[in-house]
Amino acid sequence: MPDGFADLAGPMTLLHVSSELLRTPQRPDAAREVRDWAARRLEDVHLPQGQWREFAPTRPGLEDTLLARHVTQGHLLELLWMMEHAIAADPGFAVLTPQRRADLARRAADVGWDAECGGVLRYTDRDGGIPRGEPIAGSPYEALVADTWDTKLWWVHAEAMYGLAFYAHVSPEMAAAAARVAEWTMRVFPEPGAEWLQIRDRAGEPLNKVVALPVKDPFHIARALLFLNRLSA
Repeated sequence: MPDGFADLAGPMTLLHVSSELLRTPQRPDAAREVRDWAARRLEDVHLPQGQWREFAPTRPGLEDTLLARHVTQGHLLELLWMMEHAIAADPGFAVLTPQRRADLARRAADVGWDAECGGVLRYTDRDGGIPRGEPIAGSPYEALVADTWDTKLWWVHAEAMYGLAFYAHVSPEMAAAAARVAEWTMRVFPEPGAEWLQIRDRAGEPLNKVVALPVKDPFHIARALLFLNRLSA
């Protein structure tokens, strides 16, 4: 994490883990405190009205940098279903509004979809398209964004499938977006009779390159498919 920024992944993970702990028989009070802190952090820092910040600047002068402008569609859609799970588990809990959550899902679907080749781009600018903005010298994360923004990854698509499923009922537009992502994902990633080929290039062809993790990671796939089966049951 470059100096001068706060990451969305931290409070997102804390929200999810604490919400899951509150489903256990022990229901520790500390988990409720962490969940509520994470929700406030997400609302105030990363998802204030009209904004979506993967990396939120913590000091002036960084708003138009590449790090501040880039967004990760897979992360936002993953966070949104985590919010929906947390709310379902505790009806007294509130984070954002239903309309705001649906608006964010729509925005992720809009800016993340690759109109040229299909599928969900790994990174885009917050206004869509190739990530842009002023660089910060020496940031390895910037090199990652610049080098892999147009790749198509297993976890992004698995999370997008499940995240968009929650909002397919909102409008015909969102139903079409959810169906479009699901069709492309299940046509491109699963190898018939085998397993998912996790890393693809922009056109959806297998890419023999370490892009995210240097391991074979089935976690996002299994989780998303299990949760989708629950929704359809």
